[in-house]
Amino acid sequence: MTLGAGCPREAELAGTVGSEVLMLTEHRPSSSPGRQSPGSMAGRVAAVVLVAVGTVIAAFLAQSWTVIILVGLALATVVGVMMLARNPDLLVPIALGSMWIEALGVGPITVGRIVAFLVPVVLLARVLTTSWRPPQLMPRSWVPLMGLVTWAWCGAFYAEQFGVWFNGFLILMLGVSYWFVFALLLPPSDVLDRYLRLWTYQGSFIGVLSVIAFFVFGGGEGKRVTGLAGGPNEYAAYIIASLMIMVYLLGRSEPRQRLILFACCGVQVVALGASGSRMGLVLMAAIAAYLVLTYPGLGIARRLWAGVGGMLGGVVFYFLLLIINPDRFSLAGIASDRGAGRLDLWAAGIDSLTENLWFGRALGGFRASAYELLQRTSGASLDVLRQESFLKQGGAESHNLYLTIGIDLGLIGFVLYLGLVLVSLWNLRSNPGRIDKSLSWALFGVLAAVMIGNFFGSQLNNKLQWSIIGIASGLWVRQRLVSTVSERGSPGGVDAHR
Repeated sequence: MTLGAGCPREAELAGTVGSEVLMLTEHRPSSSPGRQSPGSMAGRVAAVVLVAVGTVIAAFLAQSWTVIILVGLALATVVGVMMLARNPDLLVPIALGSMWIEALGVGPITVGRIVAFLVPVVLLARVLTTSWRPPQLMPRSWVPLMGLVTWAWCGAFYAEQFGVWFNGFLILMLGVSYWFVFALLLPPSDVLDRYLRLWTYQGSFIGVLSVIAFFVFGGGEGKRVTGLAGGPNEYAAYIIASLMIMVYLLGRSEPRQRLILFACCGVQVVALGASGSRMGLVLMAAIAAYLVLTYPGLGIARRLWAGVGGMLGGVVFYFLLLIINPDRFSLAGIASDRGAGRLDLWAAGIDSLTENLWFGRALGGFRASAYELLQRTSGASLDVLRQESFLKQGGAESHNLYLTIGIDLGLIGFVLYLGLVLVSLWNLRSNPGRIDKSLSWALFGVLAAVMIGNFFGSQLNNKLQWSIIGIASGLWVRQRLVSTVSERGSPGGVDAHR
């Protein structure tokens, strides 16, 4: 019997198909341009030209290069917002590229802060002016982050100095903005591979400049270079991440690309020595151990040989760094300044933990109280207080992120932060397939190494760490997929990514 056009059975089937299509598309993340708000393109161009001419004239009338540079940055930001509002996916390569040069800028206006400012502005403008909507993430993706940020915000109610807390909260949000980029705009695996390859090339180019600066100009104070990342430890963390990403890319590259990657690896190793970062040495050891223990496809015998080779390679690697920068990597150099005052700062921090065990001092509390804590800690040297960085910034970091979080956010904040990281590692480990499994493995190793390195650094807004946590979150989007009998073993099965 043939069903007629008006048959109720046909209407029922059409409704079923329609509901299945709706289930497929209802929560699917979309990066399409979306419906643009009405407006005249000529009018927009004219407005940009008028603003540009007016601001440039005002800058020259001010007869100040600082004003001219600031006006240029402001104009570039306005144009950038207009362009990114049309294609927010460009925020991903911009955020990646900004890591290597995040400290570049004038005064407090740096590349990293500009990108962090652009992220909420662009995403909000996109939502308000087009039909684009961000993907609906699962609770495992955003609940841990929301818990940490909410607790950090609550510190405003009991902070001893509101300004100190507010500055610390803004620093935290600089990192969280990078989470938004990768969690909400995570591109397909092949596109992300392309961005990461360009990221390693960019880092290698900056590595060449760093090596030249080190050997030609002596590397500045302390005989170490920072690249353009803001500090030698941050720069070293990016180098180690780049090396791990290149290991991943080697298995997905043509012979010519492999030669380029090997050359980039060599440059990055020398640049690591030029950075003089002892934390980088710890990160490298952690990554090497991770490769030996987890590299896919190795049997027990080959893994044992890889372990022996890794230990010998580690010795060679250390002596190579020692040759490049003996002032920083020799045993005498490591012990000469007591690790840049780390031991004294740790002693002062641990001594004060019990004072505000549960709630902490609120964000920025350790930095604001470092002088007082060092003075009253028995056996602690006050030499760190005479360091140029302390005098310039008016405070000292603990050089241990976990200690900083414990003092600033208390035991509650420490548990929330640790939970966020552990859930992110779990998300990467349980990768549902939005990115290549091998890339998820590589990012897992980088995040784990960064967490080990945090015992020797105290940067709460580390862009690399927050980007990987964002990728781990972006893997888990709330979506329903209608599957076939062969895929699930039962008709009408539903993929429970929820």
